[in-house]
Amino acid sequence: VRAATTAKADVIAVTVALPRKDTELTKAVAEARKAGAVVVAAATPEPPSRGSADEIPTRTYWPAGEPGVLAVADMLPSGARPDGALSTGDVDLAAPGAGVVSGGPRGKGHYLGGGVAVATAYAAGAA
Repeated sequence: VRAATTAKADVIAVTVALPRKDTELTKAVAEARKAGAVVVAAATPEPPSRGSADEIPTRTYWPAGEPGVLAVADMLPSGARPDGALSTGDVDLAAPGAGVVSGGPRGKGHYLGGGVAVATAYAAGAA
């Protein structure tokens, strides 16, 4: 985030979501916003692997929970959240997160992806 702020990025995408607030990340996000950048962040992390016994409660994730950060969730073409998607009350925007097609590395081939990180990148690109 700091490198993007120093480079005078207009939009900064953060595709990871942390379960607890981090002091340095909070400061970096505040600096980015003060510099005029739009910070777009994943509202939740990717869900645990299928078959995992991990039960993850509904909560706020960071940096999406910071004031002024655009928190993005992934959605299916139907407009619903994917099965197993983690819950949070802090979603500002839903973006395509399944079956997203993009150009491949160095313009060769194509990429088919999904998940909250892809949705966050999609929203940041639109910003």
